[in-house]
Amino acid sequence: MVKVYGISDAEREFLSSIEGRFREVVIQSFDDFQAFADNPYRFKRKMEDALNNQIMEASEKLASCQGNIADIKAEIDRLNYRMRKKINTKKKTYGQLRETIQEEIDDLIAKRDNLSKKKAEKEKAKRAMQQKIKSCRQRKEKVMNNIDSDIKLVRRLQKDYDTRNMMKGIWGEREVIKHLEKALRDLDNTHLINSFNFESIAEAININDRTITENRIDHVLVCPKGCFILETKAWSTVTERGIKKIQHQLKKTDIAFNKIFGKEIEENQIDIVLVCTKKPITLPDKSNYTSLKINELKEYVLHKNDVLGKDEITMILNTLLPHLDENHVSTPAKIYLKAKGLFVKSKRFLRRSDA
Repeated sequence: MVKVYGISDAEREFLSSIEGRFREVVIQSFDDFQAFADNPYRFKRKMEDALNNQIMEASEKLASCQGNIADIKAEIDRLNYRMRKKINTKKKTYGQLRETIQEEIDDLIAKRDNLSKKKAEKEKAKRAMQQKIKSCRQRKEKVMNNIDSDIKLVRRLQKDYDTRNMMKGIWGEREVIKHLEKALRDLDNTHLINSFNFESIAEAININDRTITENRIDHVLVCPKGCFILETKAWSTVTERGIKKIQHQLKKTDIAFNKIFGKEIEENQIDIVLVCTKKPITLPDKSNYTSLKINELKEYVLHKNDVLGKDEITMILNTLLPHLDENHVSTPAKIYLKAKGLFVKSKRFLRRSDA
């Protein structure tokens, strides 16, 4: 079973690019974005239904308060009528009977006062419900306007060139994660770290008198077969300039891991691999790195001899995980799209491995 740590670099970049841009819908993952983008009007209807339910519940409580007030008022009127009759009767009596009637009048007054207090409480609750209904209606109008704005934004983002490129990167990196989860599910003590940032544990890296500023690695696969540093590319077009950029990136990764582990890991225990999810990319013959199509990755890993023991794997994880931005094991979780406290359950699920 593969334990997956963190989210992909492309997803992190994507979430950073849309942070704070949605007015009402809370996007916490790429799955949230896709769930909303797939059917935003369905989400809007569900949000509207949720708000209408709040208004309906408040209206029902208001009607109940109004009914209680009417009942109490009617009971007070009956008590007042009985009191008037008692007072008229008292005027025509004397002695002990007069005192008895006065006691009955006092009892009616106490009951009326008690009912008056209850009526005041119900009146207060009525005003509160009226205010709540007003607030809910204002909230509904604001939410609907904001969601309309969010729908326009998600449609623009789906057409935006840079956003679409980031989304391609997310799909490519997720394809690698999904492939490894399935391919290596029977391999014990297997860990996949996504979007690892080595800036805090590797010193400044210099290649050809140039300091490297990019400090993220797409995936680090750690298992008994070795420590595989995976750089994912979902390119449809490959140019000579692009290949040079890839070589530069792989060399940077190589230097970074040598700085991180030094002599703690042997040369045959680390393997730097370029994974192509679309068009294959051929590296120069003299390159020290391997380029594979995604469907070749399973065989490449499983046909390696075991070179890492349990203690070595633990040492690598203890070195890398404290510096992962999101140091956690991902587990299956249902998506909830949120609009400021109102949740709408989606049928889509986060596609992450079992921990």
